[in-house]
Amino acid sequence: MELFSGTRQTYAEFATQATDSPTFVTWTRGVVEDPEVLAWLGTLPPLKQQPNLVFAAARWHGLPDDATYADLREVLLGDDGSVRATILSRATQTNEAGRMATLLPLLRQVSVEDGPIALLEVGASGGLTLHPDRWSYRYRTPQGDLHVGEGHDRPYRELFDRVHEDADVLVLCGDLTNFGKAREVEILLEDLRGCQIPMVGVLGNHEHECGEPETVTEMLCDAGVKMLTGQAYEIEGVGFAGGKGFIGGFGRYMLSPFGEASVKAFVQEAVEDANHIENSIRMLRTQRSVVVLHYSPVVDTVMGEPPEIHAFLGSSRLGETIDRYDNISLVVHGHAHRGAPEGRTNKGTPVYNVALPVLRTLGETPYRVFEV
Repeated sequence: MELFSGTRQTYAEFATQATDSPTFVTWTRGVVEDPEVLAWLGTLPPLKQQPNLVFAAARWHGLPDDATYADLREVLLGDDGSVRATILSRATQTNEAGRMATLLPLLRQVSVEDGPIALLEVGASGGLTLHPDRWSYRYRTPQGDLHVGEGHDRPYRELFDRVHEDADVLVLCGDLTNFGKAREVEILLEDLRGCQIPMVGVLGNHEHECGEPETVTEMLCDAGVKMLTGQAYEIEGVGFAGGKGFIGGFGRYMLSPFGEASVKAFVQEAVEDANHIENSIRMLRTQRSVVVLHYSPVVDTVMGEPPEIHAFLGSSRLGETIDRYDNISLVVHGHAHRGAPEGRTNKGTPVYNVALPVLRTLGETPYRVFEV
């Protein structure tokens, strides 16, 4: 049984949501890997273990906003009782500036059309949202791998218009749409038309939801995306191979073909999928190659997700397939929204989780650039 798993998971999730604060991201990641601090947090009531309350209390007692994780650790583990007392006596407030994000566009429209307006707020928290002009707001596209929906309007136009400034090839790691509907793909393609560099991609599980992955693939291919469905491509001396991949678990916990026929059929599909990806890799004659997947080939990059669902995020079979070849420079995948950004296969090949929520934890740029 893993001790403090609930607290660890809470902090791991917070790291994916607090991306506007690099300090908070650093602190939460530190807590996730620190058994002593997790044990200290475990002595607090569950409702008092929340990261923003603990961090605010540490700041209240003098921890600067640019402090390192080591500084935070020293404050918590060296607490004389004052930080704990603050945590126990205080609560966080969630209805201040963030609430105005949905109201500000409407307020602006009213003020433009009808002139200056005055705000009046009453209640126990009255006054917290009376000053929208004192805050700045940034409106982002929904997070996901990309997960374009039917109601989206140019969700990634700006991204695709400028990615050529940093990269020579754009790689798309699946879950490009919510449900694999034709209209969703059309909206995505409207944005992709602005991309000025070669594009390579794989489908994700979301592109299969409506039962028409072939249609999605065809539409993307017609738009110029080189889809990896058993093929391999060479672009400017770099090889690209791969495919969606499949689930099944990692290491000693990987599902084996034993027991019921349905289990054997499931494992057989995973084996066949890995074989398709291996055939794709075999086609390459390049010394520098990139394997593109949707599912993870290693457990490293799904850490941070609930352990109960690790088996549904990838499979060691994919990693074993990759490790049979010496010309693989790196592997990229998506799908694990709360996973870790980097890992390695058993042989040492770098693996990068480029799911959009993971990228958001690394900074403002919604993509990563690799030199191969």
